[in-house]
Amino acid sequence: MSAIFALCAAFSNAVRGNAARCKHKRPGGQGERPAPSRVSRPQFTVATWLGDRAAAAAIVWALVATFIKTTTETLTESGVAAVFTDWPAYALAAGGAAGIILVQAALHVGPLSVSQPLLVIVDPSVSVILSIWLFQEHYTRGPAAIAGSLVAFTIMSVGVVMLRRTAPPTMQARPST
Repeated sequence: MSAIFALCAAFSNAVRGNAARCKHKRPGGQGERPAPSRVSRPQFTVATWLGDRAAAAAIVWALVATFIKTTTETLTESGVAAVFTDWPAYALAAGGAAGIILVQAALHVGPLSVSQPLLVIVDPSVSVILSIWLFQEHYTRGPAAIAGSLVAFTIMSVGVVMLRRTAPPTMQARPST
């Protein structure tokens, strides 16, 4: 599991590092970021702002998947009436709305080539972690199958990063005006 966290962190840093070179105005039309002062403060960049929203959207969608599973279990075990008397159905509705808003915020702020890779990598990673943690699901009992899955996930992550770096001009950030 720590390997998944390490891959997600490395991927996030790779995406943010490349996106930081884009010339963007700060959200709200406040102009470009001034030179840093001598006081040590967290640096604001469009990449971190966008990456945070994309990662948050991916995490919310992973949570929505857990709400779907719980709501479906309630439906099959207790019937339709029980679905509306239990909290997961309402969490599903709220999570769906929050996920839509966060994805749209991430897609609106910057280029698709920054937000989409984070959504593609973080969502399944968090979904796997939540399924193991909350539902005690086991992927497989064989170490060879787990190793193969980690290799496949790594190849997918590398492929997404490579596609991100070769994005067509229509997916790159527009120059500031």
